[in-house]
Amino acid sequence: MNENELLEVVLNFIKSSNMLDVNMYLSSFSDTAMIEEKSINNDLYGKEEIRRYFQDYFINYHTQTEVLNYKVKESYLKMRVQFKGDFTGNEVVGLYKFFIEDKRIVKLIADLE
Repeated sequence: MNENELLEVVLNFIKSSNMLDVNMYLSSFSDTAMIEEKSINNDLYGKEEIRRYFQDYFINYHTQTEVLNYKVKESYLKMRVQFKGDFTGNEVVGLYKFFIEDKRIVKLIADLE
């Protein structure tokens, strides 16, 4: 995939997250995707665990995500984002590292700055 295709997948992921659209969010991931969520010290495997994570941390807190900057590497895309929502402090900077195959996220490493 070229840089534009990688970015399109990630921006669709951000859009679905901001719309709090569970089905659209899950469609960003491959069936065997995993999220390595360092900020909660937990790895999530498969769409059911990812769905629960999205519900718990995005829908329940009305979290909105703004892209601050990104860099495309050979096999992944790194992104720095601003999360805003109904959580303590109301905003925090997050770090994403997306690994994408066949226009789906196969692995996402997530952390807070």
